[in-house]
Amino acid sequence: PQDDWRTKLQFQDWSAPGNDVIASRWCSKFKQGVTVDAIKSSGGQLAYWPSGKDKKNSEIKRGKHQVVALPAYGEWFLSADPVAWIIWDLSGGELEAGPKDHRIKRKMLSIGPTAGATLNLSALMILLDDESRKKVKLVYKVEGPADMMVLMSVIPIEQRNEVLVISGAGGATAEVSIQQSKLLAGLNVAIVPDRDAAGVSGGLKWAKALAPTCQSVRIIELPFSERDSHGLDLRDFLNGATEAPVEIEKVGELW
Repeated sequence: PQDDWRTKLQFQDWSAPGNDVIASRWCSKFKQGVTVDAIKSSGGQLAYWPSGKDKKNSEIKRGKHQVVALPAYGEWFLSADPVAWIIWDLSGGELEAGPKDHRIKRKMLSIGPTAGATLNLSALMILLDDESRKKVKLVYKVEGPADMMVLMSVIPIEQRNEVLVISGAGGATAEVSIQQSKLLAGLNVAIVPDRDAAGVSGGLKWAKALAPTCQSVRIIELPFSERDSHGLDLRDFLNGATEAPVEIEKVGELW
């Protein structure tokens, strides 16, 4: 519906003056390791997100929050529009989760239903094309969109059609949909969960869902101690965090 708050993202063209610079500044200040190229390859756009409704006239406000927005694709993948968008405030601040309760704020906000949804436009384009799919040597399934973009940024350009990265959009412990498991059928998959209870649980859930149909499935255990929550993740590892000594034999090769 036209008045649904979730439809109020106002997208910008990447060719607009200064947009690349704005996105690059966000990467360097708030998402170290992510590149503008990775944002674009993921299908990401810059947009304005309304701050809420004006108390006097209930009009949607625009322009208060300029955001990075990544598309999440549902069961029909690229045959349909994105079912959700994952957004971050370019200022590094928090976003209101909805117009009814402005007290709920998030650093990363999901706009639309994320159950069973998959992130990374460039990877989906390859996986859904029969000829391109034959060249895929490895697919990384990482826990979140920031991890996804950091790993995309460090894979050598000449390997980016062979080594792909995807992420689910519904969080660490979200159920794996039939469409998501079929998407990776016959391929070699490496799952890289965060080092916390939710991450470990979610990684095992993905491994069990993919094992019957994939060529191979392995879980990469990052070299950090496991925490109950807010464990260190792939982005921490690739940015050089050293909470614990790195054991290369446990981490495995990233490509």
